[in-house]
Amino acid sequence: MFKGLFGFNVAVAKENLNATVERWADIFGVSPNYLQPTDFAVPGILGANIEVAGSYIHILAGETEKVPLGQFVANKGEGIFLVSFQVDNVEEAMKQTAQKGVKFVSDKPFPFPRGKVNFVHPKSMNGVQIEFLQIDK
Repeated sequence: MFKGLFGFNVAVAKENLNATVERWADIFGVSPNYLQPTDFAVPGILGANIEVAGSYIHILAGETEKVPLGQFVANKGEGIFLVSFQVDNVEEAMKQTAQKGVKFVSDKPFPFPRGKVNFVHPKSMNGVQIEFLQIDK
């Protein structure tokens, strides 16, 4: 079911996005890959990723404080927003974990350009939001 850790998503304030991406990329000695808003399953997100030793660090910001990511930063400050795991089949992963009492933010996965994704509600995992990511392409 689980293929492995895909990466960590770090939420930052919109005005800090570019500086944060460049700093993290410089520290790890890698080049950032800036993403388009259409690369995300949920609208209103800006960001980039850096690959470090086969996993990704996604530096993300909300376009405004009204989108969930912007609300997270406004309420809790910058920091780890979610942990992402790649799965073979997101529906099957949802079914198996739901049987163990895990709740998701949506009953169905969200499509995005490379596959499907859904998010475990943080209240189901001790305050940590978990992403199940199925990459088809």
